[in-house]
Amino acid sequence: MRSSNRGSDSRRHPLFPTLAEAGKNPMAVYSDHLLILAYADFGPDKLPLNLLSLNILGPGTPMSGFHKQGGWENESDAMSRYGRIVKGLAEARAKHHADVIVLQEATAKLIVPFLKSRLPAAWRIVADERSGLITCFNGERLKVENPDDAKLDEKRRIRSLRFKDVNDDKYVAVHNVWGIYDPFPHEMEADFRRLLEQDEHAVIIGDTNSRIAPLDSEPRNIATNIIPILINRSDRIPDDVQRPDFPDGGFCRGPDGVIHQLATRILDYENSEIVEDKRSADELQPWPEYRMVLCLDDHYRSQKLIDGKSIFEYQDYLNEMFNEDVMVRMASDSFNRKAVGIRFPQNSSFYKFIVNHLQQSPGFQHRQIAEANDSGRAFPVIFMPVEQVELLHKTLHLYRKTPLAAQHKQQLFKPSSEDGAEKSAAKNHDTSGNPKLV
Repeated sequence: MRSSNRGSDSRRHPLFPTLAEAGKNPMAVYSDHLLILAYADFGPDKLPLNLLSLNILGPGTPMSGFHKQGGWENESDAMSRYGRIVKGLAEARAKHHADVIVLQEATAKLIVPFLKSRLPAAWRIVADERSGLITCFNGERLKVENPDDAKLDEKRRIRSLRFKDVNDDKYVAVHNVWGIYDPFPHEMEADFRRLLEQDEHAVIIGDTNSRIAPLDSEPRNIATNIIPILINRSDRIPDDVQRPDFPDGGFCRGPDGVIHQLATRILDYENSEIVEDKRSADELQPWPEYRMVLCLDDHYRSQKLIDGKSIFEYQDYLNEMFNEDVMVRMASDSFNRKAVGIRFPQNSSFYKFIVNHLQQSPGFQHRQIAEANDSGRAFPVIFMPVEQVELLHKTLHLYRKTPLAAQHKQQLFKPSSEDGAEKSAAKNHDTSGNPKLV
């Protein structure tokens, strides 16, 4: 394991070059995502599965975390970069006994030749030129017995393979995901849950394009990605700023039916050593923005966080109590500092009341966040550090005494529940186009 506590540079992660470094030395760029090693544990009676995942960054794409515009590499440069990436993947496979490698944002014609030359002869590669998804697996351990066990969901960008694990006679589905970006996790949670519940043993892993944060609250750098510099402009952020994100990882489900978040480690691109960033918050100066995270792990159903309730129970409680269709989720910043995030309906007087009362509280954040779909509708969202959730709870109840709260009691409203998260995203919209939160 290699640790880093370098405070002399401004890297968002020890393995991510700065904009200046990427410009001066193209060889410093591997990807704007980190290489993830994940462990899927299916219980004491079944062998675990080790997986590697990496979004390999499309060739010369303008959507890069290290470049302000496209065309920063030609096809020959991209092949050189992919050759270096695959060399590291092959070493990581051997060192960490991985039996599955999933890649996202991949151009098959450029990278598959390197995979064929570096992976053992028994390994199999499933790729195409449309989806950007490539799944490689150890053919000695994992067998695809039926053509129907290989599927591609082009709309959601998920490649699914169902394997027979010959080592312990179980079947396991592996879903490689390059998700469609969504700042709100509820629909992706529903999609992932539905996939995981189709098989007794299942894994979904990749670049979710949502957010995944550790279940604990130990402050540390959890960045796995640099947001494309091009997006800075739409967010009114200077184009010389690199913003970290944490979309990479996944979930698994075993015979007990419980969904768990995958345990993950970051690997060095070159030597496949595990890398930990030991810098303090003062040294790192992490990006402070809270973002809602995927709350699929069973931990989020059982953790009593606010007023003796889980986040899902609290969501139902607020919906029933205040007649506003809200979403409640855990949130995190890139240093694993946790907050409770609450999304309100548009033009919510409830939201305005909370902001007026809490905007001076340490760590409190509020902003309009737009849906990632074609509607572009923006919703008001607040974030309260978990250390201050009781203050949030008390403030929410102050609202009950206002005339506006009395008006809400006259409105017709059917609260959403956590159980609704198991419905497909396509069924979670009413005829007005307003999402029914799950």
